[in-house]
Amino acid sequence: MTRKYMPLLREATHAALMAENLAVPMRGRNAPLPDEVSEIRYLALGEPAAKIELHLDNQRNSMPWERHWICDPTHPNSVKVIAFVYRSVAESAISMYAEFGVPTIEVTESDLPFLVEDFHQILLAAEDRDPVLLVVGLRLGLVQEWLRRHRHDEIVQCLKDPKSARHACWLLNERDKLFGRKVVADINELAWSLRVTEWDILQCKAVHPDGNAIFFEGEWRFMPLTNFWRRYCNPALSPHRDLPDIWRLELKLANRPREEVVLSDDDDEDLAVFI
Repeated sequence: MTRKYMPLLREATHAALMAENLAVPMRGRNAPLPDEVSEIRYLALGEPAAKIELHLDNQRNSMPWERHWICDPTHPNSVKVIAFVYRSVAESAISMYAEFGVPTIEVTESDLPFLVEDFHQILLAAEDRDPVLLVVGLRLGLVQEWLRRHRHDEIVQCLKDPKSARHACWLLNERDKLFGRKVVADINELAWSLRVTEWDILQCKAVHPDGNAIFFEGEWRFMPLTNFWRRYCNPALSPHRDLPDIWRLELKLANRPREEVVLSDDDDEDLAVFI
């Protein structure tokens, strides 16, 4: 079960270890303490603690489409995130890798969504047919599901008010990629979509206040509303000859900032009498 979730430690190399796989320093020193209970610990290998912490801060303060990923198990010079099944082995690994001049720090499970883009980028410090895989397989599966749920919830939250049609399409495509299929967009989560004249436009799923139509064509895409009408719709089916001008007016009205009404004392008294 675990094997399909993440690559094994011996399958990854690191430039600072003379291109040897990361399991070499662990040989003969990866046994847990007697009667030690399994406890999954995560290490980030390849960068000093200060740089990892700065990266995590930047990731947390960035929108999903602005983030960049520094972990890649297939690239020798990248940061590696390793899951150890026992605390004592993880602590021993920090010392062993330090002997090769490779900085290694422990990271928490809550750091994972900002370190790895996908669960498969995490390395597992174990071997095939290791009995411990049966013990931790379900637990690691739950971590994978938690990562997916974390990303899904973040996407849904951002979809409530995307700043542009480009961002909305990125979020919808990212959610589809997360689930491996197209997810139907519910009208309630696209509440920001404008109701413009000729709303029932062929293929158009939403209209963003920035003036772009959002539609699905193999993936979520956006296009200026007038261009979308000319490409996908039949002007003969609309009674409005000046439809683009109507849309420009409707978009302008939709984007008009709401004015706050300030009541004077007299207004307050009149309102009270009316009530």
